[in-house]
Amino acid sequence: AIVQGIVVRDVSHAALAEKLPLRELWRRFRPVAWRLIGYSFLLVLVVLLIVAAVAAGVFAIGTAALPIAIGMTVFLVLGSFPLYFWLSTKLLLVPSAIVLEGATIRQAIARSWRLTRGRFWAALGVIVIISVAFSALGQVVNLPFSFLTSGLTTIITPTGDPDAQAWIAIIIAGVAAQALLLVVQSVALVVQSTAAALVYIDCRMR
Repeated sequence: AIVQGIVVRDVSHAALAEKLPLRELWRRFRPVAWRLIGYSFLLVLVVLLIVAAVAAGVFAIGTAALPIAIGMTVFLVLGSFPLYFWLSTKLLLVPSAIVLEGATIRQAIARSWRLTRGRFWAALGVIVIISVAFSALGQVVNLPFSFLTSGLTTIITPTGDPDAQAWIAIIIAGVAAQALLLVVQSVALVVQSTAAALVYIDCRMR
């Protein structure tokens, strides 16, 4: 939400052929930063409460009828995927509404709900395409390091008994892989936030 808030402020000025420095963007973003943080915590709290309530219900049923509880768990897990994509799309524009319209959290949720009406599938398509593309890219980036780690382990410790040098090599390869993966995820976050900002501008114009 924080990244999307900063990005949507930048994209909104870029749409008017304006380029603001990062310091100016942060100055204009700062008044609503706590509202975005509050929205993020609200989302986490709601998800935790729902998961806790569902888990308690399934556990209570499981003590009486285990097969029914297992079936319910499978059904709920499968049903959570379309529910997640639907809610994440309907709430996609909340940070944009908070930053650019100065809306409260409640007003921003209602605003995002209205703006995505009629543009739901386009917004969902943007989210899914970017998520799938960068997930695949992350796997491609991580694969060579996995082979490298396995190869180093085999070369340095052919007997299967790792020594200090082997552990150092494995740790360095693992840290390098995680660092590169973090870079890819950071770029993905910015790209997805930019896409959300463009979806917001498109919905506003329409």
